[in-house]
Amino acid sequence: MADDLVQAANLYTSVTQLIRLCLDDDTRPEDFPPGLGELLCRACDLPDMKRVESQLSETARSVRKTFNALLRSMQKS
Repeated sequence: MADDLVQAANLYTSVTQLIRLCLDDDTRPEDFPPGLGELLCRACDLPDMKRVESQLSETARSVRKTFNALLRSMQKS
């Protein structure tokens, strides 16, 4: 569980840093400046933006599941 959370934090940090450096407002992926999609793919070690988006969604679900499980276990204690 801890390894999954560390991986999620690393993924979010990489993506967030690139987006903060390159974008200044709410931008859709099709409006990204040239090269940003490639940088995001490289930062996530994935071949295309569709897979980056999928990985981010899967990671968010996994983190939410872990968070909810931790809360449930704390309520039982």
